[in-house]
Amino acid sequence: MRLRLLFGAPSTSGSPSDYVHNFDSGAAIPPWNSIDLDLSSALTNRYSLLTDVRGGDLQIDFSPNGPATARISIIGKGETTSGSASSGTPTTVAGDNFSRSMGSISRGGSALGQVTGGTLTYSNNLEAVRTIRADRLIEGTDPGIASASGEIRMRLSSDAEALIADAEDNTPFELDFRL
Repeated sequence: MRLRLLFGAPSTSGSPSDYVHNFDSGAAIPPWNSIDLDLSSALTNRYSLLTDVRGGDLQIDFSPNGPATARISIIGKGETTSGSASSGTPTTVAGDNFSRSMGSISRGGSALGQVTGGTLTYSNNLEAVRTIRADRLIEGTDPGIASASGEIRMRLSSDAEALIADAEDNTPFELDFRL
């Protein structure tokens, strides 16, 4: 559901054992949803309903060791707490951890080195609209222009020396980057 808050509903293909979800980014108005949180494991009979929630940012860190991590930020209009869930009994979603990334960068089918790490960040550039209200909630969220940025760290192989010459000569070239 969190990716849907960032990008909207995906187009899905494949089979139950191998689904492929394709998301498009940059919607003029990102989707919103409500999220019902069960906090009763930490606090006795405590549930929170987050309303008018939109996805803000997604950051994925790539490294050869340690856990695979992704961070998703959300902005919601308000929160209501109660002693029971607002939408019935919450279900626990089980799943596998993200697998470690396998990265490569090549040019013309030839590997240019080994990827040692990196980050990928996508943002809807949401801005909370804060107004003076009796209920102290935000008025809503305004989406900005969607953006993506990242960083790749790698060790170059001897095949990569042509990159330096092309860069010095200001010659354009195409790279194949896979994660």
